[in-house]
Amino acid sequence: MRISDMASHVFISYSSKDRDIAEVTCAALEAGGIPVWIAPRNIMPGSDYGASIIEALESAQAIILLLSSNSNASPHIKREIERAVNKGIAIIPLRIEDVMPSKSLEYFISTQHWLDAFTPPLERHLQHLVDTLRVLLQQQSPTPEAPSPPPGQTRAVPRAAPAPLRPTPPPPYPATPLPPPGTGFSPVVIAVSLVAGLIILAGVAGGLYWWKSRTAGEVAVTSPGVTPAPAVRPAEGDPAALARQYLDRAKAAGSSEEKIQWLTKALEANADQPEVYFRRGLALSEAKSFDAAMADYSRTIALDPKYAPAYNNRGNLYQLQGNLDKALEDYQQALTLQPNYALAYFNRGNVYAMKKQYDLALKDYNQALALAPHLAELYYNRGLVLQATGELTQAQADFDKALSLKADFPLAFHARGYLFLSQGDYRRALEDLDRAVTLDPRNAKGFFHRGQAYERQGDLARAQADFQQARSLDPRLSQ
Repeated sequence: MRISDMASHVFISYSSKDRDIAEVTCAALEAGGIPVWIAPRNIMPGSDYGASIIEALESAQAIILLLSSNSNASPHIKREIERAVNKGIAIIPLRIEDVMPSKSLEYFISTQHWLDAFTPPLERHLQHLVDTLRVLLQQQSPTPEAPSPPPGQTRAVPRAAPAPLRPTPPPPYPATPLPPPGTGFSPVVIAVSLVAGLIILAGVAGGLYWWKSRTAGEVAVTSPGVTPAPAVRPAEGDPAALARQYLDRAKAAGSSEEKIQWLTKALEANADQPEVYFRRGLALSEAKSFDAAMADYSRTIALDPKYAPAYNNRGNLYQLQGNLDKALEDYQQALTLQPNYALAYFNRGNVYAMKKQYDLALKDYNQALALAPHLAELYYNRGLVLQATGELTQAQADFDKALSLKADFPLAFHARGYLFLSQGDYRRALEDLDRAVTLDPRNAKGFFHRGQAYERQGDLARAQADFQQARSLDPRLSQ
């Protein structure tokens, strides 16, 4: 997406060595409805890296400087901050390490009020940052109104929405799930991840198939194929310091199983750490040990009843179980604690959609979009509900918007292609379904629907090839 296409945004200036915390900060800001520009995520492939940085800096409403020993040593950070000062852009230094700014940085930020975020839990400091930015941005510009779908020009006879399957909790980014069997599509579910530092997106697939009855301890000890975590030199007589060592190892770990082992060691050293239980819950979800993840989210809440992301993510697991009422309770609690929690509005809207309470679903999606108008997945889900209620023109507008925000969004291409297919516009259906299966070659329903489009055009050879490919990916599919 070009900067000119983005709403006014906040720029995160950070050292590449602090990327994990930068992504966590990005996730927290976007969860609070604040658009963020962060490299390398927002740099278009093939564009000039330096020019993209400058353009993003100069169009930012504020700069978040992640201040650490790494940023002190980075000449790139100094240049970014110097340019921001020269352009009169507000700078908010966020100290993620107990260090003072280098002389070169101090020259530019000595008059700014600093925010400290190096004492746990990080989430509370990030919430304070979100609140600070909201005040700053409201002073600079009026709050945008919630994006509304355009007036309908084509209204089909409402059809009953296909019953969605239960959602799986987040896989590692950027995995994209398959739409389920059937004629309809599945909403996206959003969970907050402080491990990958990104908003994790997961589609609906698999129902209870992946549910495993295991405790967190069992996963840490008996997960197959996991090499035992190497020993860490203990911080003698200081359980908190030892726990921090293990937590740092977990943050640097590559696999979910390794994360689980280090986080379990951290909890053995110091059990009263809600952030560590939350992180282990995320790692357990990645490992598809959802019952153990549920236990860790519940333990997070027991230790810190105001931990809103834990309610949001536990609500996703209740959806997986099919316990929609409990999911609603958790999303409501997350919103009570954090009234501007875009992701909780969005996920609660998904539950209402599953219950076929479409008016309530649309209300929550609209509220989420007012807080986070830059998330393509929000438009995609709202488009599904509009399509289910027969508002086809408005549904197409939402799919169009989703694709303008995220050009490589296979689910949106698939949904829009299926909409064209249902309207008899086979040329545009094929264009979109081609993109859907190119972006996601494991999309069985994408091949099946493309086969239907070929069949209705009379191209039976290609239709049969697509039907065969669809069945090879999902034997449950048939013509």
